[in-house]
Amino acid sequence: MPVNHSAPFKHALKNISVGLPLALCINAATHAEGQTYALEEIVVTAQKRSENLQSTAMSVDAFSGSILSASGVSNTSQLAEMTPNVTIMSERPAQAEPYIRGVGSPLDGPGIDQGVAIYLDGVQLDSPATNLFSVLDVAQVEVLKGPQGTLYGRNALGGVISITTKTPSEEFGGSISAGVGNFGGHEVSASLEGGLTENLKGRISGYYQSRDGYIDNTAPGFDDLGQHEQSTFRGKLVYTPTDKLEITLAADFSESESSGPAYQPTSVVTARAQAAALGGLVVPTYTESDGDIYQLQHNLDGSSDNGSNGGSVTVNYTINDTWELISITGYREAEFTGMEDLDASALDYLHVATDNQADSLSQEVRLHLSTNKLTGVIGGFYNDSQVDNLFSVMPFYEFAAPLALAGNPNAGAAPTITLRGNETESWAMFTQWDWDLTEALTLTLGARYGASKKTSYRTENRYFDSYYAAQAAGRDQCFNLGPGVGTDDQPDCLIQTGQDSLQASDSWSKFTPKVGLRYTVDDDLMFYASFSQGYRDGGFSGTDPNLSPFDEETLNAYEVGMKSEWLDNRLRINGAVFYYDYEDLQMEISEISQSGQLLTKVFNAGSAEMQGAELETVWILNETFSLTANIGWLNTEIVELKDPDQRDYGFVREGNEFNHAPHLTASLIPTFKFDFDAGSLTWRTEINYKDEYYNDFENGGMAGDDAPTWTAVNILNGVNPADAVVSPDEELNDELTDARTVVNSSLQFMNAAGNFELTLWARNLLDEKYETKNRYMSGIAMSERMYGEPRTFGVKAKYWF
Repeated sequence: MPVNHSAPFKHALKNISVGLPLALCINAATHAEGQTYALEEIVVTAQKRSENLQSTAMSVDAFSGSILSASGVSNTSQLAEMTPNVTIMSERPAQAEPYIRGVGSPLDGPGIDQGVAIYLDGVQLDSPATNLFSVLDVAQVEVLKGPQGTLYGRNALGGVISITTKTPSEEFGGSISAGVGNFGGHEVSASLEGGLTENLKGRISGYYQSRDGYIDNTAPGFDDLGQHEQSTFRGKLVYTPTDKLEITLAADFSESESSGPAYQPTSVVTARAQAAALGGLVVPTYTESDGDIYQLQHNLDGSSDNGSNGGSVTVNYTINDTWELISITGYREAEFTGMEDLDASALDYLHVATDNQADSLSQEVRLHLSTNKLTGVIGGFYNDSQVDNLFSVMPFYEFAAPLALAGNPNAGAAPTITLRGNETESWAMFTQWDWDLTEALTLTLGARYGASKKTSYRTENRYFDSYYAAQAAGRDQCFNLGPGVGTDDQPDCLIQTGQDSLQASDSWSKFTPKVGLRYTVDDDLMFYASFSQGYRDGGFSGTDPNLSPFDEETLNAYEVGMKSEWLDNRLRINGAVFYYDYEDLQMEISEISQSGQLLTKVFNAGSAEMQGAELETVWILNETFSLTANIGWLNTEIVELKDPDQRDYGFVREGNEFNHAPHLTASLIPTFKFDFDAGSLTWRTEINYKDEYYNDFENGGMAGDDAPTWTAVNILNGVNPADAVVSPDEELNDELTDARTVVNSSLQFMNAAGNFELTLWARNLLDEKYETKNRYMSGIAMSERMYGEPRTFGVKAKYWF
C-alpha cells in the first residue's frame, strides 16, 4: 500500500520537477470545485498482468484504438511517429522492421531472430515477412522499451510491440464505417458483437482498404508504384462455463496486394570506388536526376503480395483468490511473394523474385500469484517454427545484347535460384516476482532460462542464360523469373552450370536475469531502477555461401525512471534514463556479387554502448485544451571490434553509430475539444520530429586513416586486394537519412448520443519530402533511396448501433 507520511519529500520534488509547468500555468486553477476533467487511468499488460501504467516499473507507451483511429493511423508502423526513440521501417505494406532505442532487426535471412518481438493477443509473430498489422478492431497497442528477456525471451532484445484486439461485449451491437481519400483511397469496415448464449459471447470484424499508386513510373508499359489493397478479418469468442473458467478463441486473416518497393537510384560513388567494388569492371549506371522524388523508372512491375492467418486459444482458470492459471496456444501461417527491380532503374541490372512461407506453433503456460505483499508468475514456453524462402536473381542481362553484337560468344547472364530455410525448436522456463519489502519499497526479481535448436539449409542452383540460345528459342531471355518459379519451371534453353547444397545445425541456451527496485512515494509519484538482460540467439548466415554460424548477442540494460501525476491528475510526467552494454554484437554485411548472387555475412563484431533518455508529458490545461509532449535522446557507439583488421567488416569502424538510431526524436500533440448541444468537436494535431540517422553500421562507408581498406564484396568475390584499395577518408556513399518533421492532423465530430463519428484527417499535412530508407548496393556501387508518402487526406464516418 502507498504511504502518505513523506509529504515534505514529495513537496520538495514537486518544486523541482514541475517548476516549468507551474510557471506556464500560473493563472490556471489547480483543482476548481466541481472539476470533471482529469487524466484517465491507463491499464497495461506489459508484465503479463493487468496493472496501472503509472505503477509499472518500466518504460511503456500505450495507445488506445480510439486514439489511433483519430490520428489516421492504419498500421503499426506509424506508431513510431508518436513514440520517442522508436523507428519502424517498412519497405512493403505488410512488413515491419522496428527499432526501439536503436536496437532492432538489421539482420536478414531464415532462422535469424528479430530484435523486437511483436505479439498479437499474447501470441508471438515469428515471421518478419508479415508482421505489420492493421489497427482494425484494436483495443490497445503497447510499446515496451528495453530488453524483455525475462518474460518474453530471445526475440525481445530491444523491446516488445504488443497488440490487443477488442474483447466482445455481452450486449448486442456493432459498427459500420466508410471513408474516402486522395490517390483513389477508400475503406470500409464493419463489426458485430453480442451474447450468443448465456455463457458465450462473440465478436467479428472486417476491414477493406485500397489506394492507387502515387509514384509515377515513366518506364513505358509499366505500372505506377505505391498501389495498395488490403483485407483483414478478425473474430473472437469468449466462453465462461463457470465463474472461475474463461476460454477465449481468437482468429484472424489478412491479405494484401501492393506494388514493389519504390527505390530511386540517386547517386553513384567515385569511379575509383566503383572499380574497387566491381573488381576493376566499370559498368554503366543509371541515376535519377529529374529532381522529382515521386517519379522514377522501373522496368519491372514490382509486386508485394502477403497473406497471414492464425489463431489462439487462451484459457484463464482462477484457482482461488490468490492463484490463477493461464494457458495460451497459438498457431500462425504467413506467406510473402514479391518481384523487385532491385537496381531501381530502367536497366536490367538486378531483377529478383522471392517466395517466403512460414508457420509456427507456440504454447505458453503461466501460474500467477497475487497477495498483499507478493505478486509473481512462473511459466513455461515452447515454440516450433519453420520458414522456407525461394529466392531468384536475374543479374546484368542488360549487357548480353551489346556483348553479342560485339562478337562475344559468351554473351549472357548468370542467374541463380536459391532455396534457403530454417527450422527452430525452442523452449524456456521463466519467473518474475514483485515483493513489497515495505509499504513504499518493492523488489523485483526475475529470471529466464531458454534453449533452442536450429537447423538451416541452403541449396543454390546456378545457370547460364545465353543470349544466342534465347534468340534461337524465340525468347527475350531463357531464365524464367517469378515468385515460386523453381528449377523445374525453367525452359530447355537455360543451361545449369552448378549446384551447391548445405545444411547446418546447432543449439544455443541462455540464462537472463532481471533485478529492480520501485519506490512509491504516494499514489502520484513513483521511482524505479532496474537491471535487465536480453539476448538474440545465434544462427546461420542464410545467404552466405558457407552457411557460416554466429553466436548469440547479449544486451545488459540499466534504467532509472520516474512516473508521476501532478495538479490533481491533470499533468502526467514520466521519464527514464538508460545505459546499454552490448556484447558479441551481431552485424550483417550484405553484398551482390558480380555473378548476381545476394550474399549475406553475419558475424559477431564486438561490443557497443548506448545511452539515452526519454521524457513524456500529458497536460490537461482545462476542459478545452490538452497538450502531449514527448522527447527522446539517444547516443550509440561501437566501442570495440574483436578484429579491427577483419576485411569482412567492410567499412565498420570503432566509433561508428548504430543504424536507425536518430540522436533526437520528439513529438508535440495539442488537442482542442469543444462541447456543444449537438455533440463535440475534437481537433488533434501531431508534430513529429526525427533526427538524421545512418542506415547501416558502416555509416556510409567512409574509409579511415588506416588505408588500404576493403569492402566485404571484394573478399566474397575474391577480388585481388590490390585492385580494391580505397584512399583514406574517401566516402563511398552518404547513407544518412535526413532529419524530418511530419505533421498529422484530424478534426473529429461526435454526436451527443455518442453513436456517430465524422473525421476529417490529413497525414504529412505540410507535404514534407523526406526519406524513409537509404541503401547502398555495394555490388554495383550505387545508392538508392525510398521516400515517404506525400500529403494524404480523407474523410471517414462511423456509426455504432
